[in-house]
Amino acid sequence: MNAVFERLNETTETHPLSRVLSPQILLLGVEGGETAVKLARKWGYQKKKIPPGKAGVVFVEGNFWGRTLAAISTSCDPTNYSEFEPFMPGFFKVPYNNIEKLEVWILITCIHLHHQFNSNSTL
Repeated sequence: MNAVFERLNETTETHPLSRVLSPQILLLGVEGGETAVKLARKWGYQKKKIPPGKAGVVFVEGNFWGRTLAAISTSCDPTNYSEFEPFMPGFFKVPYNNIEKLEVWILITCIHLHHQFNSNSTL
């Protein structure tokens, strides 16, 4: 595990995001999850050229990673999310350990994006 943290430290020291990210921040509770969501979206927009506002992040059902609006937006437990709407857009949930449902979600997303790119309309 120390090797992982050492590599993470090396990466953040040489990466342009090093000014805003550090291994210490990534290890602290809900901030770690929030940072992971930001990085995933930023990577999607910059590297995969996802259209603005269209990035999605998939979470497994039954997760718990905190009580921020982003974290409760991924919850399936009404005691965690009731009366806190509206939730974060672009968050999707699939059952834990159900590869078939994840594949269906990916397929539907790909078809939807393909349709948008080729017709400039929505499904």
